[in-house]
Amino acid sequence: MSLRHCDAPAVKGERRSCLKTLEDIIEFSRESLGRKHLVALASENTKGLGNQVVMVRNFTKPYKTEKIVACHELFFPFSTYYCHKLSLVEVYAVDVINPKKRGGIDKLFAICHMDTSPWTPTHVAFKLLKTSPGKGEVCHWIDEMDLLWVGYD
Repeated sequence: MSLRHCDAPAVKGERRSCLKTLEDIIEFSRESLGRKHLVALASENTKGLGNQVVMVRNFTKPYKTEKIVACHELFFPFSTYYCHKLSLVEVYAVDVINPKKRGGIDKLFAICHMDTSPWTPTHVAFKLLKTSPGKGEVCHWIDEMDLLWVGYD
């Protein structure tokens, strides 16, 4: 599965690469976003939520941007990240709580892809949401081993 990410053709407006060092990830992000300065965003929880039932307490848009670089860890015997520049996205910081204890669990990041029209019709998100390319946005959590890069001046 991991090799498919590295070898797959980019969709319209996307730039992608499989990278092995933090320096390469930063350089790719700077070039892709056209910015010298970057902020890395990651969810606070490094264990994941598993099958817990959670409630959203609060959400904000921490950065006003429509393009980011998302990097996802790939499972190789060595450190590798699949990074891709995404346009027409919105990023949200979300506080989730345990509804029984009303206590905080985590601050997570979610990303919403606002234009899915260039996606393949067989994308798993369309199967889960019972929709098709261009028929609405697709949002998902940023996993515990993912990074989002946002550029600023």
